[in-house]
Amino acid sequence: MKKFILYFIIPTMLLLSNCSSESSDWENARTRNDVQTYEQFIEDYPLSVYKDSANFKIKEIINPTGVVISVPVSFSLSEAISGKVDQFNFTGNTITVKLSNGNEIEALATKEEMEEALKGKSIVTLKRSRDNQWEVLKLEGSKTKSDTIK
Repeated sequence: MKKFILYFIIPTMLLLSNCSSESSDWENARTRNDVQTYEQFIEDYPLSVYKDSANFKIKEIINPTGVVISVPVSFSLSEAISGKVDQFNFTGNTITVKLSNGNEIEALATKEEMEEALKGKSIVTLKRSRDNQWEVLKLEGSKTKSDTIK
């Protein structure tokens, strides 16, 4: 009986206590939602079932993705009425992006990136600039049924 306790019960209890700690630490990482906490979790639990999720969260924090919902542009009333806009006049250098978590943020964008957004490339990946502002890293078109059929 002593061997059973020594070789089965004690390792099982240690394993279960580690799972509880791992689950608790994972919930803590999700609550804090910062790169350092996720990196510490991966270091502490390199074989965790949550490792891929932690890596995904790190990428999502560093380079979040979202949808362009606003581009600062103006055009003439006659173009608006006719529905034919020949030239866009950009009135700023930022676009508004709605992130997957529902937050809306402003991101720096070039004139070319704003034109691409207006032409339908509405999926945006962001990065931090040197002065800690969000800026466009990449623009992609949104998926449609015709895109998935090809």
